[in-house]
Amino acid sequence: MRRSFWPGVVVGALAAGLAGFLVAVLPATPTWALWEVKRAVDRNDVRALQEMVDVPAVAGRALNDLAGGGGGDGPGFDLKSAALSLLSGGKVLTVFNDPDKPLRLGAGDFVSAWWNMKREGDLSTVTLDAGGHRVSLVMRHEDGRWRIVGVTPIGALLRVKKPG
Repeated sequence: MRRSFWPGVVVGALAAGLAGFLVAVLPATPTWALWEVKRAVDRNDVRALQEMVDVPAVAGRALNDLAGGGGGDGPGFDLKSAALSLLSGGKVLTVFNDPDKPLRLGAGDFVSAWWNMKREGDLSTVTLDAGGHRVSLVMRHEDGRWRIVGVTPIGALLRVKKPG
């Protein structure tokens, strides 16, 4: 039985078109930016992270959140107990350097983040599960790329380890 040449050409053209579309569009999405942040964290690539995170904007939002003005619905972070713990030899750990509860992100986390992403103009909010707490990364599209400008609630990423 002889098959026609044209159905193979059409299927091949559709596959090539889809692959080209994904290569052109996917790197311009906030989800791809999140993946790049994860890769930079995994590689301890500080220079790449500095390019992907607007540190002054994140710090400003974090201070507002920690001071109680963030209105986040996540876990609170008690600055008083953190300060007392630090003064007595304790540590403040993040989900990135906590050996007991390290942050693990898999493919399902990215699919969920992409599916639940909210976009408003040049801002995008991606929500992830970080150690059992919902954390939202606020990203802004500027100069043709996405940069993280906020993390809320910041308390979900922090844990006080008492001395001893």
